[in-house]
Amino acid sequence: MLWDIFLLLLFIFGVYYLLRNLYHVTAGIRRVEEALYPGGEEEMKHILIPNEWKEMKPLHRDTKTYRIVQWGTVAALFALGILFVVAVVVDLNPALLPTFLYLFLAILLAVKHPGNLYILPDGMILNGRYLPTGLIRGYKTEEIVRWHELYGLDPRINNKYKLTVVLRRRFFTTKFFVVTEREELQKIERSLRKMGIEKLPEERKNTSHSDSAGHSDGTF
Repeated sequence: MLWDIFLLLLFIFGVYYLLRNLYHVTAGIRRVEEALYPGGEEEMKHILIPNEWKEMKPLHRDTKTYRIVQWGTVAALFALGILFVVAVVVDLNPALLPTFLYLFLAILLAVKHPGNLYILPDGMILNGRYLPTGLIRGYKTEEIVRWHELYGLDPRINNKYKLTVVLRRRFFTTKFFVVTEREELQKIERSLRKMGIEKLPEERKNTSHSDSAGHSDGTF
């Protein structure tokens, strides 16, 4: 009985998560036209998305990525339903519980819009989700030079700029992007200041490597 209740609650949570994700992406599409930055696909080319470091793609209904989210949500709901029925009908061995939870999480995380960054007059769209200004604590910028944690991961990001958006609530993960041109980074910073989001103070870092090699840690 308790097992069935647990499965039911897990299924309800999964359905809620998938539908909420689709709602946020759809709601974000309606706000894209208000963006202060980027103003078009030319500026998007200068924003690279981790971890594949591909150029940012526009967020609108006609894109392939949105259709993947839309129909992927339907497929994920169907897969979630099958998983729930199998788990209820079959007497699941407790030893298989980790495998069941792994499949559950894999289904939920399979439907995700590729990363994106839009700066609006009253907030930001980060990875398809709109966040009002009140949820954004500030931002940080770092130059990706030697000894930086990202340096060497891909030639496209070496000597570029890491832009980190720091959020106020702990259950929202910090978002970061790579900006390929300093001029574009300055545009982003001007747009952020216009909406009242300030650059956070620089944190102290261990610079023993960089000091010995005559390099800075790249934060500016």
